[in-house]
Amino acid sequence: MHITSFVAGTFVCTCLFSQVHGHPIDWFRKVASSSREDGSWLWGWAWAADGSVSVVDRSPALVYPARPASFGIELSDSLLGYVIPLSSFTAPCSAGNNTSHYPFIPNPVQGCPDLCVDGPYKPDQFESWIALVQRGGCPFVEKARQAQKLGAKAIVVGGDRENPDALLNMYSESAFWVLIDITQLIRSFCRRVF
Repeated sequence: MHITSFVAGTFVCTCLFSQVHGHPIDWFRKVASSSREDGSWLWGWAWAADGSVSVVDRSPALVYPARPASFGIELSDSLLGYVIPLSSFTAPCSAGNNTSHYPFIPNPVQGCPDLCVDGPYKPDQFESWIALVQRGGCPFVEKARQAQKLGAKAIVVGGDRENPDALLNMYSESAFWVLIDITQLIRSFCRRVF
């Protein structure tokens, strides 16, 4: 019942991951941008720059600190879309539909593989929506793979119960196929949703 009211409530969020302009690191990033494009996980580990996520369906807008992953696409402009928890329209796939190469326990709240559409609330393929999952259970790259497979334009990973406000450096050595943006938020954002 809670999930239904959330999906019907059209929760809108702008994900803005732009760096602070005018800082010397901006020049370095521009000069060394090829290290980011080749999927180098070390780039994001060393130079993780925080951004923000703004909830714009209320006045005044709510702004939360965020940290982009060191893999996936890098947004140059903000992304506007509905934030939808994967748990609101997915369930673990049957054993025959499992495509994961890892032995994870499927969990829609954490976005862990393999998830299949379940129920009538799947976002329209032409909608711009952002997947919301909780940290834990499987690697960040697996969460991104699930969100991308389901049609999300980006994914937001919320903090877990043990470290609710910790923003980790999310990296992967083999995520060249991830074509969506990934960011992490503090848990207080997720408490409003889950």
